[in-house]
Order: sequence, then C-alpha cells, then structure tokens
Amino acid sequence: MVLTMGLSYLPFFWWNQHVHNTFRVVTKHQISAQAYQSQLNHESSTVMGEISHHFLHQILTLNSLSTRGVLLINVGVIVAWVIIRLFLHKRNSLLKVLLAIDLSFIVYYVSVLAMYLVSMPYKEAIHLDGLERYLSSMVVLNLFLAALAVAVAMDKAMYVQEIKKRGVRSFSSLITKNIYQFTTLALMIFSTILMISEIDGVEYNNAHSQEELPVQLQKLQSKRRSITTKGFC
Repeated sequence: MVLTMGLSYLPFFWWNQHVHNTFRVVTKHQISAQAYQSQLNHESSTVMGEISHHFLHQILTLNSLSTRGVLLINVGVIVAWVIIRLFLHKRNSLLKVLLAIDLSFIVYYVSVLAMYLVSMPYKEAIHLDGLERYLSSMVVLNLFLAALAVAVAMDKAMYVQEIKKRGVRSFSSLITKNIYQFTTLALMIFSTILMISEIDGVEYNNAHSQEELPVQLQKLQSKRRSITTKGFC
C-alpha cells in the first residue's frame, strides 16, 4: 500500500518540478493553493458564475454524450438489480455499487468545474473547451466498473455457485439456460459489430484525411525540402 501511494504521488511531484523549472512566476499550470488564489484574484464572481452556469447547462442537457453515458450506467445497473433481486430472488450489492459510482461522478464533476475556474484562461473556460473529453474519460471508467459489478452479481445469481460443477445442467430450468446462451451470443455479436464499425471509422477518417489542408500542406513542405536539398546538392 505504501509503495502504491508513493508511486501514485510521483506524477504529481514530477509535474510540480517541471512547472517550477519552466515558469519562474506563479502560473495557472501549477498545482498549489498559491496558484489557485492568484487565479481567483483575477476573476470576478460574475465570471465564475457565468462559467458555472455554462457547466451546469452542459451536464444537465441530454444532448451531452457524457450525460447520456451517465444515464446509461444508472439505468443499466438498476435494471440488472431489478432482474436479479425481484425476478431471481437473489440478494446483490448493485445499488451500493451504483451509489459509489454516482458519488465518484459528483466528485469528478466538481473537480473538473474547479479546474475550469482556477486553471484555465477565460476564453477557454467560458466555452468549456475539451469538457466532453474530460467527462467521457470518467464515463468510460465507471462504465467498466459497473459492467464488472453486474458480471459479478450475475455470476453469484447462478443456480450452481461452484464453477467446477457447472455444466449444461447447471441451470434451474431450460428457459434460463436458453436465455443465458442467447444473451451471451447476442452480446458477442453486438460487440463484434461495434469493434468492426470503430475500425472502419478510423480507416475511413485516415483515408479521407489525406485530402485535408493540414496533410496537403505537410506534403508540400516535404516536397519543398526535398527540392531544396536536391538543388543544394
């Protein structure tokens, strides 16, 4: 535990050393109370209220991809709890896990808002630049944790608890066996389709980005350097 805590502190220590060696004055990149106080002194309560209003509006609208992800996690875990507890009559801790996940969302969202208030210039903060990227990272993490919790709860709800004894007759009825098998097959097909779609999307973007201006400009610069080098030789 001590080793883990020490290793987790190293990135924070290295970043502070980098900022201290790069900037000779207090800067917004510095993680310290002095830097935060300096930033707050340059911003009025009106500016902070405006940034907070934009932030709350963004996270409370259904047009936000991260907000839809949060709702997906909550609905998915609650549905899993209802099925396992009320239909299968098995106790589980999914609601406690969901509570912990929602609390982590709240803490993370507050920390992101604080970052926009004390660590970002006004022009970036007022437009919430990069907000979806920050929030989506937490959504993906909690989606993974929720999926793990649901998988554990499903496993504990199995008719036969000992894995070594499980087989084709390990289900309470033929109906539950068919539901389990068809659900597993459907999820595998759905996951495969999503993976192929993502790969095709990346390849499509890579193929069509060759005609974009930044790529063409880079090619022109490379040709120019090549011609200059040949002329010099």
